[in-house]
Amino acid sequence: ATAISFEAYNGEQTALEAQGMLFPNPNGRTINGVLINNTVAQDLEPEYITATNTTAYVTLQENNGLAIVDLSDNSVSVVGLGLKNWENLLIDSQEDGMVSFASFDGLYGAYQPDSIANFSWQGQTFLVTANEGDAREYFFDVTDEAACTAANGQDYDAGDGCLAFTDEFKIKNLPAAPGSAFEILANDDRVRNLRVTSAGPTNANGEYEIAVAYGARSFTIWDQNGVVVFDSADQMERITASIYGDSFNSTDDENAKDDRSENKGPEPEAITVGIVGDKTYAFVGLERMGGIMIFDITNPFSVDFVDYYNNRNVTEGLNFNDAIGDLAPESLVFIPASDSPTATPLLLVGNEVSGSLAVWEISEK
Repeated sequence: ATAISFEAYNGEQTALEAQGMLFPNPNGRTINGVLINNTVAQDLEPEYITATNTTAYVTLQENNGLAIVDLSDNSVSVVGLGLKNWENLLIDSQEDGMVSFASFDGLYGAYQPDSIANFSWQGQTFLVTANEGDAREYFFDVTDEAACTAANGQDYDAGDGCLAFTDEFKIKNLPAAPGSAFEILANDDRVRNLRVTSAGPTNANGEYEIAVAYGARSFTIWDQNGVVVFDSADQMERITASIYGDSFNSTDDENAKDDRSENKGPEPEAITVGIVGDKTYAFVGLERMGGIMIFDITNPFSVDFVDYYNNRNVTEGLNFNDAIGDLAPESLVFIPASDSPTATPLLLVGNEVSGSLAVWEISEK
């Protein structure tokens, strides 16, 4: 095996941050007797990979980046994925038991993709990502709360132990630059409880002027250089809200109305692509709400929503012990008709919370 190193980027954090990359870590703090001083190479966190015969593309989820590996010589390039602007899009950012869409100036999302896949158009490689988002949270064992405080932990939990570090905070709990869009968000009941990263940009006083939420509540098509070609914008939340009403943005192990809006919404987690007939489709699994969204990506510059399948029973009060359907799609595998035992394309879905494997037969309407 050959290890791919990111050490060449150890002096490039500022340049990468300018591309929208995040480096959530406790550098400069002494925790449990250890002075933390992570390098860029140590901080970059590979999550998922897709590859052609010549190039591998690796999501760096927590860092909101993409590593591109030339397989001919194993050289690597790191690209920041930028931020998604929610100003002219609809987002539900409050858990009030109902659909409460709004748009906000100064609110951004870090794409932070989990799964990634690739397809070809006009002889060129394009990438698709499921933009789940993710925070960092590190614990270590201590005897009690006093020991956690003495070790310079951030918080203590009897079950998890001493919280060494997290970058996850509600907007209202971070320092706002006076007169900024962030200050307005921090005082707006519709969004002030939204969880955002403390690794977002700050001014010279360590104050925030914009808020950067986790994930983009979407899937995105990128060209091979990491440039956005298409993003599904706010479609996933609008579609699930139209179908399920107040029961949308439910978590993945119990039916509780609108209890993920202040986090990452539907959380697109898994993605794959497949050809059915003469069309190329992206299949996107929503971890929290459940189900698979299907988009026609035959032409990456002209994408159409096709359908959404979810066999979850959303009756309020039921949970995963009540056999309410497939919950939390974690991974997807597309089997083309030529390899299928039924001679029809199949989509295999591994569902984490329900512990089920679903096999969907795909046919064009």
